Amino acid sequence: MMWFFKNIEIDTSKIERSIKEVVELIESSEAFAWEDLSGEEVCMDLKLALERIREKKAIDLDHIDLLIAPTGAIQELAIDSGWGDAFLAHAAIFDEFKKETKLA
Repeated sequence: MMWFFKNIEIDTSKIERSIKEVVELIESSEAFAWEDLSGEEVCMDLKLALERIREKKAIDLDHIDLLIAPTGAIQELAIDSGWGDAFLAHAAIFDEFKKETKLA
């Protein structure tokens, strides 16, 4: 499901930095596959979300939620790669972003 910004004037710099950092962490981690997604596909999905956030366009929030969810693709990789605590901080930023944009 595509979700649109309800508050276009919000500051997106925090979520933009967070997504960028998560992509960098994934790209520096050992290769992985989660269900049918490779690390490259997860990064591509996150980069697309980042681009759409910057442009204030709709994002597929359900898909991003699936990637960031507990036991989702990113958390499993984060734990296996030793950046589980950083993942939790980034997941909290994403949750905050959803609330700020009233997408939750």
